[in-house]
Amino acid sequence: MKTALILLAALAIGAAFFGIRAYNRAVKRELEPSQGTTDTIETAPMPSFTDLSNQEAKDFLAEHPDATLLDVRTPPECAGGIIEGAMLIPMQALQGREGEIPDGPVLVYCAVGARSAAVADYLVQLGRTDVYNLDGGIMGWDGPTVRP
Repeated sequence: MKTALILLAALAIGAAFFGIRAYNRAVKRELEPSQGTTDTIETAPMPSFTDLSNQEAKDFLAEHPDATLLDVRTPPECAGGIIEGAMLIPMQALQGREGEIPDGPVLVYCAVGARSAAVADYLVQLGRTDVYNLDGGIMGWDGPTVRP
């Protein structure tokens, strides 16, 4: 009797083990893309900003004289010079001041391009679609600057 119970328990454990393995294989097959079908899940591309090199930014500004230049550096950083016509809103003060940025294309810059990329992404998340980042920031800018 004891042997029969042990054998029955072993069979139950084996069946459960192999059943779980078969179930896992079936789930894995279900999740794998089917070969020969064109069914795919379509997702909308995430909106994003565009990085512009120094020269691309110059060309962009020449083609879009109405574009807003947004300098997101701190006032002490701006003391060394800004791109002429830039609007100064430090990154830390931007939240709550987004409405000050005019409609239309916006070219954001900072010292080296990291903070401005974060601000550009933030503006895109708010629904702006015409946002550009000066890659390399003002450190990579070889155009004219003025003192604020």
